[in-house]
Amino acid sequence: MRLLHVKDDGEFSLVEFFSNSIPLYAILSHTWGADDDEVSFKNIVKGRGKGKAGYDKLAFCAKQTASAGLRYFWIDTCCIDKSSSAELTEAINSMFRWYQNAARCYVYLADVSVGKGPPPQTWKQTFQQSRWFTRGWTLQELLAPKSVEFFSAEGERLGDKYSLIQEIYETTGISIQALQGGSLFQISVDERLSWAEKRETKREEDAAYSLLGLFDVHMPLIYGEGREKAFIRLDREIRRGSEHAMSLSTNRKPLPSQSSSHTGEIRYPLSDYSASTSSQDLAAVEVEKKQAMKAENERVIAIYEAREAAKADNERAMKAERERIIAEFVAREQREEIILQLKVEEEERKRKEKEEWERFLFKQKQKEEDSKAEYQNDNDLDMDMQNYDDMDMRMWWDEALSSTFNPPNSYQKVAVLLIKWANRLEAPEITEEVCSLW
Repeated sequence: MRLLHVKDDGEFSLVEFFSNSIPLYAILSHTWGADDDEVSFKNIVKGRGKGKAGYDKLAFCAKQTASAGLRYFWIDTCCIDKSSSAELTEAINSMFRWYQNAARCYVYLADVSVGKGPPPQTWKQTFQQSRWFTRGWTLQELLAPKSVEFFSAEGERLGDKYSLIQEIYETTGISIQALQGGSLFQISVDERLSWAEKRETKREEDAAYSLLGLFDVHMPLIYGEGREKAFIRLDREIRRGSEHAMSLSTNRKPLPSQSSSHTGEIRYPLSDYSASTSSQDLAAVEVEKKQAMKAENERVIAIYEAREAAKADNERAMKAERERIIAEFVAREQREEIILQLKVEEEERKRKEKEEWERFLFKQKQKEEDSKAEYQNDNDLDMDMQNYDDMDMRMWWDEALSSTFNPPNSYQKVAVLLIKWANRLEAPEITEEVCSLW
């Protein structure tokens, strides 16, 4: 199996893997354009094809693959060397399994456009009318993968096989059970063949070859044998490979070729009932069959709707839980903001207390220094008094009284000296005169 991946330089490259080493990969489902518009195996090998219209599909699939966390993807236009008949036979016989094992299947609907937002009903109608639902090979591409996602021509996601199950059922007639991944072998051969009744293939033999996976049979491809012989061989392989499948009558021949009036492409035949069955029995069986199918589809739809309702309830519960968590988070953030504000206020209070305390200490220090200075002044005065005798004091006093004295020291200092001198002389009258003079 060859898989595509994007190299560091942005170019596409093919890598071959064998069954025991195939990594997880995505797979593309699409409708072919003209052969010249599609990027081929040789184009990838030679590094060409960027100018082709089909190159956009490679880029689309690469982008979706990367977004899903995958490295590899498979596209039928360029991962098969169709020049080798042996390789082509192996690929067609393995294709159902390849789609079944894919981690993702991306359906690119080139004829469904969402534009700038048309009404949903218009979009769904276009979706149900897509050419993709009329092609033979896309039947197995719808049923085989577990994950099928639909995209518009612009690359916009439209939904998946489960979210669009009602639209797909109405368009294809495929039972809900099969669309939800139920075993195909619990569904009759005739019903499976009826799914392909209105589907078309470009080559007539592919009408049979595209159904190999639906019946889990394998057979060599013989292009040129024609549709009738291809279906005869398919019938033989179905009868040989499954004992429990509805056996196809040995005397039944495939229906004559039915070609489209405008494309000339081949349509699938419906499986006939055996010739031994009467028309009345056929009608009764068909009515019972349709009633059973309707009842089963209604049951499955009811289960699906109940599941969707439970899913909606779960989503509402999850939403409520998210809102509760957000509310708690907001409340916690508000609490933390309040706590932070309190911390800021506490730090501001401590800062102010510290400044007050520092100012107090500074004032105390200033007082101590002033006291020391005053004490020093007193000592200095005492020392000055020792340096002057009583005659000097008397002279200064007399001159002070006459207001003609201009001593070298300040008048204040002289007054203090005189007061101290008067005290030493024990002459209070002098002290009073000095104070009144001062």
